[in-house]
Amino acid sequence: MYMITEAQKIVRIPPSKLGEDISDVIGALSSETFEGKLEEDKSIAVLVGDVVPEGPGRIVHGDGAVYQTVKFKQLVFALRDNEVVEGTVVEGELRPSSEWRMHAAVYRAYPETKAIFHTHSPYATAF
Repeated sequence: MYMITEAQKIVRIPPSKLGEDISDVIGALSSETFEGKLEEDKSIAVLVGDVVPEGPGRIVHGDGAVYQTVKFKQLVFALRDNEVVEGTVVEGELRPSSEWRMHAAVYRAYPETKAIFHTHSPYATAF
């Protein structure tokens, strides 16, 4: 099941990024750090957005990086207890979706993209 949740976590801002726009940096680092990771509750953050800093960051002696608490919204995929996901595995000799050209264009235009979830579920289309 897909759902939109809010989270608060800490992101590490390396010294090389400190001169850049903080909003852009924490947005990119939050996506890079939290998207696609399996959480303790077995959910996966598919997409992270609306990232905002929460309070001042902390500098750790000897590291030089800023550890910044951030709040963000995330599109999460998590199975409910006893939930069954039905579908077709598209590997091997099967043909790709008719929209593969659009997916390929996204990968070319945004090289940082890790995956494309093509779905028409109400929760995903509402985001």
